[in-house]
Amino acid sequence: MKDLLNQKFNYLTVIKLTKNYKALCRCKCGKELEIRKAHLKSGHTKSCGCLRKEKCSKLNKIGSINSRLIDGKQKTGTGYIYLFVEEHPFSNKRSLVLEHRLVMEKYLKRYLTKQEVVHHKNRVRNDNEIYNLMLFKDNSEHIKFHKLKKCV
Repeated sequence: MKDLLNQKFNYLTVIKLTKNYKALCRCKCGKELEIRKAHLKSGHTKSCGCLRKEKCSKLNKIGSINSRLIDGKQKTGTGYIYLFVEEHPFSNKRSLVLEHRLVMEKYLKRYLTKQEVVHHKNRVRNDNEIYNLMLFKDNSEHIKFHKLKKCV
């Protein structure tokens, strides 16, 4: 893994290899942070967050390339809201993450697993206030909840 030392990955340059599959990197803006080596190699992590800020700033100035993405948000046809979050471990290929998952992660102070499901109590998919959200460990628990509600 010493081959990563001094290599540049987008805005990040590896300055030191650390334990637990991580590397200490210096961002183009000067900030230093520890990043998983796999995230560097895959291109998943490209900066300390300054690249996202730069992109969002450009989006706000010139308008979105995708007309459905406004101020870093996109509402789907099914009513969910996606947010532009480039540095998230579970963002999709377009760097979007469901807003209700981000709200729950902020509340729990950790990333959700891919299996965890966030439920909207009032069934309004764009009502992402924490009091309206409920977390299930997986989709089977979520389905059981809905079946129990129908029986009551």
